[in-house]
Amino acid sequence: LLYQYNQEEYASTAHIQLFDRSHLMLCDVSWHDSYEDCDDGELPATLSEERFNEIFNGKWFSALYHHIKHNSGYDGMEEVSSPAQVKKKCFSCGLESGPTYQLRTSAFTPKDGYMEIVEDFNQRFESDDSETQFLQITEDGGSIFIIASTFRLKMSHDELDPHDMCEEEFDEYLDELGIVDAALPAVKSMWESEEWNVSSILEALAQPAQSIHVQLTDTEYGNSEYDLST
Repeated sequence: LLYQYNQEEYASTAHIQLFDRSHLMLCDVSWHDSYEDCDDGELPATLSEERFNEIFNGKWFSALYHHIKHNSGYDGMEEVSSPAQVKKKCFSCGLESGPTYQLRTSAFTPKDGYMEIVEDFNQRFESDDSETQFLQITEDGGSIFIIASTFRLKMSHDELDPHDMCEEEFDEYLDELGIVDAALPAVKSMWESEEWNVSSILEALAQPAQSIHVQLTDTEYGNSEYDLST
């Protein structure tokens, strides 16, 4: 929070989140005059603490404040915040705990706006490891690769079992959760099959008429692979 006494060089606390080009968070940095620690994740290998402090300093925060104030027409000194809606966690790994699981895809062409689906699932995925990202995206030109932390999901929230619901009740449940429209076909497909395979999400992300090679890692029962047609 900037007051009239520290407008020229901010000297209090802040949290700085860094994201990669696919909008996945790399780290959440605690800052107090300079870098203190990463509360979540790690600084990129190419960004040292010294370089971080050169970029993010008190004068930078003050310049940012004045830029926002000038361009937004805001003339008060109070803090302005518009927190993003917190999405309810309702997905988790649907496989037994202990072994290591992973799903990897070959390159494929995604649908326009595919990141809305990716971000919705990632924000709703719950894991014992706070650093686990459910869907990791690598872009390569117009194509993407996906690495998922599991190849099967489980859906539950507030101790509700979705398979105890009829279709109308399940639709109302999804509406209450606020799952984005683009992700609904994948969720409904997994619910109808009762298998909750991540391949349904791949089908929602990919342009039609493609063949995607999928590799599954399972350190308990062995690895496998198959080709998914969209």
